[in-house]
Amino acid sequence: MARPRIQNVALIIAAVLILIGFGFAVRVRPTADRVALLSTRGMTGGCCTSAVQKVLQSLRGVASVRIDRAEAKVIVGFDSRKTAPVNLAAAVSAAGYPTQVQKVETVEEFRSESAKRGGPTGPDQTAQTDGCGGCCSQNRN
Repeated sequence: MARPRIQNVALIIAAVLILIGFGFAVRVRPTADRVALLSTRGMTGGCCTSAVQKVLQSLRGVASVRIDRAEAKVIVGFDSRKTAPVNLAAAVSAAGYPTQVQKVETVEEFRSESAKRGGPTGPDQTAQTDGCGGCCSQNRN
């Protein structure tokens, strides 16, 4: 009779440990309170936009990334309590794409301005990744 009880306790402990492991593995997505418009040079293909997006998404406080390669612009929604626009630009520049902060707005200001221009009204997590313009063969750090 003690053997089934020990097995049940062991199963319960194992289930709790697995749930705790999943809890640590899940990354809570930050909420954006600011939007940074970054001006970036050197994005020539889909692999470039993917690299920039990956760099930005790895930063603490980044909620969303939208990349417009044709305009050489990166729109980043971020939590201003966890990161600063200069940190965003520095990370992209360090990845091999010279970047400057062009503008920082609240999410409401960004939505209002975008609606006036007929553009996207949120810094959604999308990127243009249609093919590569040769940047994959370049050695980027």
